[in-house]
Amino acid sequence: MRLTGGEGKGRRLADPPQGVRPTSGRLKETLFNILGQSIRNAKILDLYAGSGALGLEALARGAERAVFVEKSHKVVPVIRENISRCGFEAKAEIVHGDVLQKLRGQLAGQQSFDFIFADPPYADKVMGEVLEIVAEAGLLSDAGLVIFESSSRVEQPLSPGWCLVDKRKVGDTSLLMLGFEHLES
Repeated sequence: MRLTGGEGKGRRLADPPQGVRPTSGRLKETLFNILGQSIRNAKILDLYAGSGALGLEALARGAERAVFVEKSHKVVPVIRENISRCGFEAKAEIVHGDVLQKLRGQLAGQQSFDFIFADPPYADKVMGEVLEIVAEAGLLSDAGLVIFESSSRVEQPLSPGWCLVDKRKVGDTSLLMLGFEHLES
């Protein structure tokens, strides 16, 4: 795994432990080509962070800050190492614990994010619950997007108040970009 753009392009990242599915390079490149310059100065929340590749890519492309949320005690050191490899210690924070609990508790109401990346294990059908908590806790800025990665074989129902802004399929993965209903064109 490598950074695909911005500061540190090509920098190699430490791989997550076996059993953690990293976001493919092709999917990451597709996502950041879509986001373009909107990532600059953005505040990022990277849920189910794994290696931290999405949040780190955002920082490399000019995001102001990234918060990484990861439950696995085996994976958190990998995120820490990757933050260090990229030199982003001053811009990054790791929150260790269950994503849904941290969204309801520690992160709720503290700040809003411009982009929230969510890449849960495909077997965990949590999109509706994540969207509900994000809205209730005020974690997304008014014009922000939740970018949800899921298996293209599984339909993810939208929660009330949310709209699908964009959807891309890359291989067996769907990239769902969701915003508040007032964003619908």
